[in-house]
Amino acid sequence: DLSALRQSQRESLRTNRLFKFSAHYVQGNIAFKSQRLKTPGFLLFIIQFFVGLVNRQIFLSKIKKSLKHLYIFCAVSSIIERRKYRVIVIGGVYLSTIIAVTNQKGGVGKTTTSSSLLAALHQRGFRVLGIDLDPQGSLGFCLGLDIENCATVYDVMKGAKAIGEVIVETECGDILPSNILLSGAELEFNRPGREFLLKNQLKDVQDDYDFVIIDTPPALNILTVNAYVAADSLIIPMAPEILSLLGISQIRETIETVRRCYNPNLKVLGILLNKFNPRLNLNREVLDLSEQIASQLDSRVFNAKIRASVAVAEAPAHGESVLTYAPSSKPALDFQALLNELLNQRLISVRPAVREAD
Repeated sequence: DLSALRQSQRESLRTNRLFKFSAHYVQGNIAFKSQRLKTPGFLLFIIQFFVGLVNRQIFLSKIKKSLKHLYIFCAVSSIIERRKYRVIVIGGVYLSTIIAVTNQKGGVGKTTTSSSLLAALHQRGFRVLGIDLDPQGSLGFCLGLDIENCATVYDVMKGAKAIGEVIVETECGDILPSNILLSGAELEFNRPGREFLLKNQLKDVQDDYDFVIIDTPPALNILTVNAYVAADSLIIPMAPEILSLLGISQIRETIETVRRCYNPNLKVLGILLNKFNPRLNLNREVLDLSEQIASQLDSRVFNAKIRASVAVAEAPAHGESVLTYAPSSKPALDFQALLNELLNQRLISVRPAVREAD
């Protein structure tokens, strides 16, 4: 049979080439020294030997491509460059994860939590953006910005400025600041679709950041709804007080309304206890009650509890986060533990978009 003869000849030729190559390689690259082979040369010989036993072209192309991707990925130093490389290799666009820090009760540590998460993520190499939706402008002020003499999120939401023109760089990451002008949002933003003002503006920069942290006002108004519509998830800080528990129970209805009408994927990551002292009976009782409320929100109380310290009050006076002002203080260590909990348990991550890359 002619085809069988040709197949036999091809196999014979391949075998001859393999053994010639192997013999040449052994003579030229493998040497005995103290009755041991040179490890790199021997391993390379084994790899090449098995390459000859399979379809060489397909095997080599796959191995070469995989090793090239692995080498480039490992060689890239920053997280942002790794994220961009994943975009090229996988063929998708990576969007930032958006977290809103919320509680309608004031004085529970929303701004402290927001600035600390920004600082902790920034210290670990993530590209972060903080958005201040509180008309008091506390987040920008705490991080050293002159909020009275700069463009703010108010200009962005009413369409007067592009979001990229308003973002300010700080030592804890980029900030979209706010000031008292935002207090008129409830009356001024009254056109249809006003719940999506922030979400629509974020589309222009969302690919540039790994995480976006939104500091919300102590109220259930249109600004809070904008934060919920734009966010992927919520963190609810609270002080170990009964009134803080009342605030959480009240925002539950707002969360359910936003899920039903605007953002069905919104989830509550957990309840964070600030100013916590486990030695006090009231603190332990509030912890038990907060766990019951968290179960009603299909969520949890974070294992990390933020302890009280004077450093939390001193840091804003120096225009810093507590993590940069007093990195060894108890609250700074607690916020680092909170971020470890979020990352290790995969409660937050950089998420891929469904759309294709250009």
